[in-house]
Amino acid sequence: MRGIDASGTLVLSDVAPPPGARVIDVVADRAPAVSTRPSALATYDAARQGEIEFLSERVRLLEREVELAGRQPAPAATYGTVPAQG
Repeated sequence: MRGIDASGTLVLSDVAPPPGARVIDVVADRAPAVSTRPSALATYDAARQGEIEFLSERVRLLEREVELAGRQPAPAATYGTVPAQG
């Protein structure tokens, strides 16, 4: 509400005016417009979630490789012969 009180002072308020005040105009509250575009925060969260899923899958693959490598026997050592000097 915008009005003028008994002393002539301009008053901006969200409560009812006191008796004797002259109301100039009233602005009704409006709900903020709802955007259909995703907010920057929602876009960031979605990208971050995708990255987390990608990295989690990569960790699982690496853990599986380590597990499989531990099960395989060590390669057999190959010894060559040294030519005799003579």
